[in-house]
Amino acid sequence: MEELAEESREQEKKRFVEKCATFQREIFRTTEVKFRELAESSDNFRDVDVEFVRENPLTVRILRYLTEPILSRDKFSEYCDVGDQTLGKYEDYEDDTTPRTETAEKIIDTFEEYRNESLLPWLEIGGLGYHEYDENALIKKLQTAIAYNIATSEANTEYRNWRATKQHDAIAGELVEAGFEKVEVDGVEDLEPGEYETELNVSNEEADFAIRNYSGVLTLIEAKMSGTEINFRKRRKEMVNDYNDWTEDRSDARIVAVIGGVINTNDVETLQETGIRVFWDHQLDGLSEFVSS
Repeated sequence: MEELAEESREQEKKRFVEKCATFQREIFRTTEVKFRELAESSDNFRDVDVEFVRENPLTVRILRYLTEPILSRDKFSEYCDVGDQTLGKYEDYEDDTTPRTETAEKIIDTFEEYRNESLLPWLEIGGLGYHEYDENALIKKLQTAIAYNIATSEANTEYRNWRATKQHDAIAGELVEAGFEKVEVDGVEDLEPGEYETELNVSNEEADFAIRNYSGVLTLIEAKMSGTEINFRKRRKEMVNDYNDWTEDRSDARIVAVIGGVINTNDVETLQETGIRVFWDHQLDGLSEFVSS
């Protein structure tokens, strides 16, 4: 097991450095361009236009980073009174959603109420002549700083999402290769032999994969990845709790953990001692055979 853990650790370190750096560069470039367009369209944030926000929803993230304190997505959404998760639809790099006019107005109002005057001094220094400070130079520096802050923060989120998708795709690939069919059902009772569903609620806890093999045996899979040992310790506790909940209601269900990243083998042994079958996501040999048996 120590060898598997070391392989997983080294692969994760290399993958994180390479992929997260790529995400950071991409987000930085995208944000710089959007910041410049937003500044130009709003006379350096003096008058942010509703239609510009609607046509360029990614600017919501820039406005958040210009508040004092910097408001998280959830906080900004709450202060805008636009509902949970709404802002996420506007901050998606690849598939953003256009906010309604009323929502865009609330976003701008919230920015103006909490904007950081130390970052935007020209909005308050009405009495100073232009020669006393170089507004364009400040804007250019601010553009770089905000783009960097957003890139360093959001790149980690992008990486976690990408890493989780990669892990889930690997598991799904094993199941499909073994002959299982992906279906959409409301509960595990609806799964027929040879079928599987993802993100299925089981005993009030979500299973990443629920599989019914051709013998009728139910297998529930939790997929967990971690960048640090401390983080995985939290994931381990979650998996043990889910195991207890699932087996209390379904004593014949088999519980599997597919894990990857930086992991202490002591935590893996705890999972195994609990009764959870463990597979490493960089070496899934045996998973399809186990689920099928």
